[in-house]
Amino acid sequence: MKCIPTADWNGNLLAVRRYTTNEQCSRCPINMCKSEILSNSLTDDTSSVIYVGDGSNDLCPVINLREKDIACPREGYSLSKKLNNIEVKCSVVRWSNAARIVDCLNDCLNVLQ
Repeated sequence: MKCIPTADWNGNLLAVRRYTTNEQCSRCPINMCKSEILSNSLTDDTSSVIYVGDGSNDLCPVINLREKDIACPREGYSLSKKLNNIEVKCSVVRWSNAARIVDCLNDCLNVLQ
């Protein structure tokens, strides 16, 4: 996974920069498009993505997931509610506790082996 540095020490001062500059995505704030970050992190060896989120700012990357990917929105939160009203290419597995996510990960690993 690629890492984009966002801060440097300059003597005893910490200089913080924007994570990225988002000029193209209208769904995301100016400082960060999670879809862009995700796509920049993928390699040719990435077989699938399991994306876990709960907020409205997680909608953009979920919309851009592929059929072989899985979105895991937290039940009762804004991402889960928004996904009730739109169609996405990926599978959707809702969760309310960490055990559900662990089960999902184990299922995915069993399929990939």
